[in-house]
Amino acid sequence: MRMVPRRFSTHILSGQSRKMSVFRNWRNWVGVELRSPAVTAVPVAFKAIDYVRQLITSTIRVRVNHSCGLHVHVGMAGERFPLGAMKRIVSLAWAAEHLLYALHHPWRRANASAPSLRHMSNLALVNAGEKAQDHLRKFAHCTKEIDEYIASDVRHGEEPISWREANRDEKYVQGFAQTRQAGHYEPFWGDLTPIPPEPKGKNDMNPKDELIARVVESMRRMKFAQPQNKAEEDRSRERKIPRILTPRYTYEELEAMSKALDAMFISRNYFDKENREYFEDPGVFEGVGPIFGSSSSCRIASLVDPGDRGYISTAAYSCADFRYKNSKRTIEFRGSEGTLSPWAVDWAKICVGFVRFAMHAPLVDYMEVLEKCAMSTKEDGIYDVIDLIDDLGLPAQAQAAEKRIEERKEAWKLQFAKSEKPTE
Repeated sequence: MRMVPRRFSTHILSGQSRKMSVFRNWRNWVGVELRSPAVTAVPVAFKAIDYVRQLITSTIRVRVNHSCGLHVHVGMAGERFPLGAMKRIVSLAWAAEHLLYALHHPWRRANASAPSLRHMSNLALVNAGEKAQDHLRKFAHCTKEIDEYIASDVRHGEEPISWREANRDEKYVQGFAQTRQAGHYEPFWGDLTPIPPEPKGKNDMNPKDELIARVVESMRRMKFAQPQNKAEEDRSRERKIPRILTPRYTYEELEAMSKALDAMFISRNYFDKENREYFEDPGVFEGVGPIFGSSSSCRIASLVDPGDRGYISTAAYSCADFRYKNSKRTIEFRGSEGTLSPWAVDWAKICVGFVRFAMHAPLVDYMEVLEKCAMSTKEDGIYDVIDLIDDLGLPAQAQAAEKRIEERKEAWKLQFAKSEKPTE
């Protein structure tokens, strides 16, 4: 499935799309991959997905197997996400990945077509130890033009990234670099007029240091890292199920699932002895820090590159993809298994809402969600994926997720916190 805030589309993969060998003895079955066009994420677009879903199930005999993925692409029409938005989206993806697992079949966790950012990416490997530096050297570095110009930040008043992609002459690259020198905060307008730094007195604080000091003081006053008093939370609905304990699997369990998928000719086993020593969760803010410290979108994509398109994929923002004018320019959610149930629509709405919240939520609310994700990493039963969807401002999808989990809790062997009142 594919979807986006300004454009939106869906792959609802029905049957076997990767390898026909799975059906070698089923002569009457063929593999199908269904893609919607990219459209604006408005109510009628979601209704269209549901209409197609019902049309398929009512007119064609269809089966969905373990090879099938439900992929949702979220983007900004023809534009790329700016660097600031990428920092927020990818940091939230890193922080919430372990919670999102509870929404999908456990086998998706072991599928090599959707590897984990928190366990298999370059950033996870670097955090695991110095030996992982050898792994990072295998990846090509971005060119200066892409790293320091096209994929760099977009200041208020500047042309969007598509303008830079169309204007790659050295004179523009150098003119842009002038506005990124120390002491310069003006937008780049493309007139290439050198702007000298403003003179400052001997005792004046450097503008950059002053700005940082103000931000630090503002953050200290807001105290956004403090968990909110749950008795004072204003929830728009009352949840029906206890909090879910984060699904955790041993390395051996994941390896067994991956081998089972591999035996079905629908995946590749990427749990091996070489990766075993790195397979530890580095934590939320251990990843968020380097992501927010990145100077370009392609550096972020390199950090969270798990060697393939990940559970939440930024492959369209790699250095290589910035070279192509017709690249997808989207964040791709690959974690959900294929389905022809109404969940296809709800999952698409969750993906769009996830990106919308990451981009536009007030800083206090955004950082509070990151903090809650960090706390849930260390202690089960205090915050789960239902809480997350509620915090994203999607009460209807939170209710649908509760129903989905309730129906599959035994098959997926989910466990719940022992609490009579799940919202407290």
